[in-house]
Amino acid sequence: MCPSTNDQGESQPSSPIPSEPGTSSAKNMEAAALTAHEELLLRAQAQANDAYIAGIAHDLKNPLTTIMGRVELMKRLLQRAEITPADLQRHLAPLDAAVMRLNTLLEALGQARGDILTQREQS
Repeated sequence: MCPSTNDQGESQPSSPIPSEPGTSSAKNMEAAALTAHEELLLRAQAQANDAYIAGIAHDLKNPLTTIMGRVELMKRLLQRAEITPADLQRHLAPLDAAVMRLNTLLEALGQARGDILTQREQS
């Protein structure tokens, strides 16, 4: 603020001079706005990543639950010698499907990671 004088010649503060483009004050405000915008973008990206990771964790747990349950069942049947080759085939089919699902999810995760790394390199 620049001081000015009133009608009686007394010094009084004047209103602030508005920042003009190109001044250091305007540049500081512009930098602060960019920083705030970048922070919002980073927060949004972090939230999206968290949601994506939570979805992946959920999708990975489902096939693992199938695998663990079927393996446990087959172990019990084998211990009691109560499993036939047909039963074994019947219990292995869901295991095979669960393993293929896990493989697909892991490939997608690898692809997503590659996409993220590529985006970072381009930034």
